[in-house]
Amino acid sequence: MGLNFRDFLELNIPGGMGDYATAAYMGSDQTGSETQSDARGMLPSTDLGIIKGRPVTGTIFRIKYKDTPIKIEFMDDHQKCHCLDGLSRDQFERIKPQPTVGKRITVIYQADTPHVDKIMVQG
Repeated sequence: MGLNFRDFLELNIPGGMGDYATAAYMGSDQTGSETQSDARGMLPSTDLGIIKGRPVTGTIFRIKYKDTPIKIEFMDDHQKCHCLDGLSRDQFERIKPQPTVGKRITVIYQADTPHVDKIMVQG
């Protein structure tokens, strides 16, 4: 009956995950793959992979190649416009398949931040 890290944060941060924690405990093995002894089974897991990002999916309607950095503008299913900017040419060229107008794009942001974890293009 171990307590996972997300549940531990929910129980110990006033107001739940909506408030910002100033520090978090990280064990020596940060991948969460360590074996737990009987005593450690009662402590929360330190596997941070369970805190998921925030995915935004939409259709690309404009790509500004001439701007530096490159900007990709897309509209989600609720007709809300999103702008993915700050891409260097090298970063843009590493996105496979290549983003083009009309394709679907999924951008996974780190939870509650504007930082991007992953970009996926369908089509």
